[in-house]
Amino acid sequence: MKLVSAWLRKHALFQFLFFVLLTILFFVILLHFVDARLVLKTLSQANPLYVFCAFLIVFSYPTFIAWRWQFLLKNLGYGLPFWECLRIVLGTWPIMSVTPLKSGDLLKGFYIKDKVPVVTATGSIMTEKILDLSSLIVLSIIGSLELGQYQVLPITLGILGCLVIAPLVLRFAKLPLTDTFKAKLDSLLLSIRSLVKKPRQLVFIFLFSIVKWILVIGQAALCFLAFGVSVPFSYVIAALPIAIFVGLLPISISGMGTRDAAIMYLFSQYAPPDVCLSVGLLYSFFGYWLLSLIGLPFLNANWRR
Repeated sequence: MKLVSAWLRKHALFQFLFFVLLTILFFVILLHFVDARLVLKTLSQANPLYVFCAFLIVFSYPTFIAWRWQFLLKNLGYGLPFWECLRIVLGTWPIMSVTPLKSGDLLKGFYIKDKVPVVTATGSIMTEKILDLSSLIVLSIIGSLELGQYQVLPITLGILGCLVIAPLVLRFAKLPLTDTFKAKLDSLLLSIRSLVKKPRQLVFIFLFSIVKWILVIGQAALCFLAFGVSVPFSYVIAALPIAIFVGLLPISISGMGTRDAAIMYLFSQYAPPDVCLSVGLLYSFFGYWLLSLIGLPFLNANWRR
């Protein structure tokens, strides 16, 4: 923990400022294609009922994530109370929102190091990431096939291929690994292996992740409706995961700018640029910044502990 703290003190501020500058640059580029005043006008005219419904979905995010993490840890033989998992999830949300690939989420493992080995806890968090990516890919493929719009399939299949190949490389490649590293790698993969050995639990937690992402996608659909644009839900299912994947690229804060550009491109046939950018901004506010503000007191409490 001391090494992590020292690294954060030394590098975090510089990296954060660098990503802030990149994020600003992306928005400067985007504003060449859409008038900022028009975006502000669009945001001000949002239907409050749809915005409120989208707002209510926000609270399902940390609840679902905390319950799923509790389930994965219990599957490994470590029983943590749900409220402790929720407190830790909310406390890491502000850090997760400003770190590339949401890597700040890995800090959850350090907060329970007195109850669960850090490597094992980190493995459970990595399992969450794999479940999220897999469920997003499945939803995108289903949506694409339902619509008969196959232009997003190569991207999703490519991501799926990487997701499948990576563990195979670790499993079968003859890498020059030390015994200590192999032991840590085994602990890291313990959560995934434990689930694979229990197909019913694997299917259950995977479907649980699907439901979580359907709520996220439904929130985006509500944001479009708030601006008077009706997008077929099956198309939102097909296209939004691609925008989310683009937003995960570690080149901006919380994927802002890159994810917005992807939304503008993918939904251009249904909505004008000002509406697409407004939806992207609402998505960032609901999914990142609002929960980050809520999580700040929990972050302070976690850090003190």
